[in-house]
Amino acid sequence: MRTETIHPNDPDYPEAMSLLELVWSGAAARSPPLYIRGTLPTRPGIAVVGTRKATQRALDFTGELVKVLAEQNCSIWSGGAWGVDARAHQVALEAAAPTVVVTAGGLDDPYPSDHAELYERILGAGGALLSLQADGATRRRHQFVQRNYVLAALTLATVVTQAPAKSGARYTAGAARRLAKPLFVVPGEPWSAKGAGGAIELVKGATPIACADDLTVALRPLLHRMAAGSTLWPLPYSAQQTELWPQEQSASPPEAALDGNGTSHATSHDRGPDEQAPSWDEHTALVLSALGDAPTHSDALCTSLNLSYLCVCQALLTLCLHGVVVEAPPGHYRRVR
Repeated sequence: MRTETIHPNDPDYPEAMSLLELVWSGAAARSPPLYIRGTLPTRPGIAVVGTRKATQRALDFTGELVKVLAEQNCSIWSGGAWGVDARAHQVALEAAAPTVVVTAGGLDDPYPSDHAELYERILGAGGALLSLQADGATRRRHQFVQRNYVLAALTLATVVTQAPAKSGARYTAGAARRLAKPLFVVPGEPWSAKGAGGAIELVKGATPIACADDLTVALRPLLHRMAAGSTLWPLPYSAQQTELWPQEQSASPPEAALDGNGTSHATSHDRGPDEQAPSWDEHTALVLSALGDAPTHSDALCTSLNLSYLCVCQALLTLCLHGVVVEAPPGHYRRVR
């Protein structure tokens, strides 16, 4: 099967890719083309991710969750890696649910090569392989981080079944948090290296999933809204409950020109004499007051302000959309002069 290219101006280009403009710095990173083999499913997508070195119990539990998601008419998205990712794809195939692999590097040599047969089964069952890199591209470490962000952006929610403190699954979880997407985590033993990442995510505000029924209950209102015709894309899930785009502003958030370093050239000083600064809610005002000219990591803001990651994430999104705060480098935020 040959690789197709989906450009930002193509009708099939996912609107949700626009979410990445909120977290990726630099104009060059905006609306990249997508390379695909197969067909993207129309069913709501759920990202199911975890460690490559998962325990057997974690793999079994991953399978249980995927079966429930398939029963809820969801498609299963993951990274195609060993461990939890592979189990999610395999059980999706067994349950006749569409599944998508988001990988790094070109699709002519998807990673890992050991899963070539699995990828063929996915394509044969009507699923898809997706990448930000064209065929023949050399794999780079940062591409795996990028693919984790794509996973979070293009799916309705993210589920982490088992993850160490440092892992690709936590990058996907972090992306879901920053995009204000629902994040579900299976509680793990905090003293266990394989479960420490899940414990950290729960502290940061993720919703715990102790059994398959928990996931069914948590997803029911989201899936119901989609079935009723209410789209969750391209807006983050929480945008329909919090004013990420305040009502007093225009329908489209103000655009700030970005240079290659992610620096905004549109500032609060560019307002006309009759324009007033936006009226921030309490949490947004707190986050803004804590930021200065030096970049501050979002985790440090959570600690210093004693706010949940979701609150800080929503505030930062609001401030970035209004052009008063910029992200540079990734994960670090500062005021715009």
